[in-house]
Amino acid sequence: MPLTAQPGSTVCMHDRTVVDLPAREQMARQPQVLRSMDWVVEVVLQLQTEQGQLSPEMQILIPYAQVVIWAQQRREMPVWEDVANRWGFDRATAYRWLPALRRARLAVGKGT
Repeated sequence: MPLTAQPGSTVCMHDRTVVDLPAREQMARQPQVLRSMDWVVEVVLQLQTEQGQLSPEMQILIPYAQVVIWAQQRREMPVWEDVANRWGFDRATAYRWLPALRRARLAVGKGT
């Protein structure tokens, strides 16, 4: 069963589980939260459009968007030590992240 919610409702149903969502009026008082939530929804919808259902493996990767955004917001390209220290990765994992982070920075107009 796909994730469903009725416009204006505060209930979201997934796999027969009911989860209370904050009322939109409450969220409207926090525009940054609403924009962030809208962004997450857009990312998930885009991934679903491109790949169909999001597999559990894809769902696990979504939090790693924080690593990409962190690298894009830095003044300079991080080195492996920066990545390892900030995210608790071991040296090998930090090195594996560097090409992806370089590509992410270039996509927003930041050189290496």
